[in-house]
Amino acid sequence: GVAIVYTACLLSSLIRFVMADSEFIGYMNEPDVHDGTILQVKHSGAEVHVLVKAYDGRLFAFDFEGVDSINQIEPEGVILYSVSEMAAPTPFRRFVFCNWRDQQNELEIVAQRVATREIRDAAEF
Repeated sequence: GVAIVYTACLLSSLIRFVMADSEFIGYMNEPDVHDGTILQVKHSGAEVHVLVKAYDGRLFAFDFEGVDSINQIEPEGVILYSVSEMAAPTPFRRFVFCNWRDQQNELEIVAQRVATREIRDAAEF
């Protein structure tokens, strides 16, 4: 049942992590975003803004500037395992919002800069 599906997802995540280990740089905002949910993604020109609700209810905005590319498939509602920084050609940085559950939903952003901030209300986003 549920335990088998959960174990399969964990195994899938572990396999992807080991295969990409040489590209892995580090986690962003751990443990705050672990089990958090992507609420909204805004893309305008060379900027992308991602709103994440942490497991404890706090809100975090990820602000990307100098965006080179964004790959997204229905990211809103995704429950996050992590936000991982992966290797990218200079001057860019690559960020993968790793999905806990459904491998079809994804969000990956390649940008020159990123900043995160905790916000009190989604209206500030």
